[in-house]
Amino acid sequence: MSGDAKKLSDLTWKLIADRAGLALPKSAAGRHRMALKAIDIHSAIYREGVQKDDRKVQVVALANSRFVARVLMDEILGWSLDAPYLPSAHDNEAWGHPRTLLLSLIELAEGFSPIEHQATLSVPLMLPVPLMNTLRDSLEALDQGEVHQLVMPKSDGRHDAWTWDRMRLRAVQHVEFLHGQGIGIGKAREKVQKETGIAIGTLVKLSQEFNKDETKRHLVRLAFLLGQKKTTITINSPMML
Repeated sequence: MSGDAKKLSDLTWKLIADRAGLALPKSAAGRHRMALKAIDIHSAIYREGVQKDDRKVQVVALANSRFVARVLMDEILGWSLDAPYLPSAHDNEAWGHPRTLLLSLIELAEGFSPIEHQATLSVPLMLPVPLMNTLRDSLEALDQGEVHQLVMPKSDGRHDAWTWDRMRLRAVQHVEFLHGQGIGIGKAREKVQKETGIAIGTLVKLSQEFNKDETKRHLVRLAFLLGQKKTTITINSPMML
């Protein structure tokens, strides 16, 4: 860490300690423990604000808690933005399109939770600051009718291509979800065929096709394991089965 970076880090940690009324430890491990204590303090302040219906107290406590969490995650998990089998998340040229990087970071963030939690846990998404700024600018521009590169649609000549592809994946996932619950694969396909109108032969063909794609194979396998766990899937879940 350079001198300037260390100075900024020290100032950041001092701010965290001061806002929570805590002493600033010298060691990194001590600072991490202090950060968790600071979140507990801000959480208590927030709950008090809720009881008193004091919106300003709630907002400040939330802001302080999220600031501490951001610093703590960056300190502890910042290195995880550089996976050994992927280009660095800070190397924009290696990724080409910023959407490729964003989708990869989302997959990394949600992909290593225990199976029974994948559909229910919140996903703490860490983004390099330039990518975060690009994402925010792109979303804000959409509200004014302007389309930036990050959200620019790519056409392969098929109408509603993503929707149809996702529908087919969901159908195969639902078959595996039912199969994971103990329903025979044939009966599961018959049930999905009745619900979706997709022919059983097509479901078999799609299953074979998805098995050749690493990402889709993982998603189909995950549906089967979730069926085994009999996990409750909510409508807000990324795994709407």
